[in-house]
Amino acid sequence: MESHHIQDGDLLIIDRSRKPSDGCIAVVVFEGGFLCRQILFSKKWNCYVFLNGGRWERVTEIFGVATYNIHTLGGRQL
Repeated sequence: MESHHIQDGDLLIIDRSRKPSDGCIAVVVFEGGFLCRQILFSKKWNCYVFLNGGRWERVTEIFGVATYNIHTLGGRQL
């Protein structure tokens, strides 16, 4: 997610009450785990995420929308 300025070790604030919109960063449930990805909606309102390896995958559950990203300065991780 470095293209969205989210780096390993960052703290994300997730709002579970916020309605997701096309192109937002969200935490989705995928194959029994959580993924942080940009989501896209199709014309039929199906939700898709772009996975490593260059393929799009449909997801059925959105855990919440990322609203803030906090990262440390000076290289120390939380």
